[in-house]
Amino acid sequence: MPEAFVCNCDLTAGILISKLEEKGYRVPEDLSVIGFDNFAYPGYAYTKVTTYEVDMKAMAKAALDKVIRQIRTPGRGRGLEIIPGCVRWKNSVKMK
Repeated sequence: MPEAFVCNCDLTAGILISKLEEKGYRVPEDLSVIGFDNFAYPGYAYTKVTTYEVDMKAMAKAALDKVIRQIRTPGRGRGLEIIPGCVRWKNSVKMK
């Protein structure tokens, strides 16, 4: 088993934690799990996932700006846009 899993979203991280616990693994004692988004999914109770939180409004604005540039000038608006974020430390990562 790896020491840690990094998931595409907190929902996936929460599901993974549940599956790992069903198999007898303890998070974070045996391995760490981190998600991405810091979003509370309705109907899903696991809220203690350490996560990388990105400013969703800034990400949506950047995406919309790219779409508008593509519509106005096809071929323009491509490229990489970096939206800053931060780690929200919770209970799914073992601190060494």
